[in-house]
Amino acid sequence: MQTIFADDYRGATVVFRGEFRVTDAPRRAGLLLRVNTDPRRDIRGPLTESAALADPDNTIVTIGDDRDWVSREVTARVPGDCDILAFGIFLAGPGRIELRHAELVRAT
Repeated sequence: MQTIFADDYRGATVVFRGEFRVTDAPRRAGLLLRVNTDPRRDIRGPLTESAALADPDNTIVTIGDDRDWVSREVTARVPGDCDILAFGIFLAGPGRIELRHAELVRAT
């Protein structure tokens, strides 16, 4: 996961997108966009799968186990009190996830 200050994105909608490939992953894999509005909350991992899915600051899109490259994106609104944006990929358990052509952009 990559974290950045949210200053340039406050009040906007952002999209994290890329092409992904997942192999030999019997559990959940995907991409994550986190809009952190409480600077006291530690967003460093590792997190359990259930904790990540239950956190209302996280927007998650899962990716199936497929050897072909697939395009996926996740979108979130960045409120004015947001301090940190975090975005990246996750893999719960064994397996492999690959990412290419990743970008974080303002929605148009």
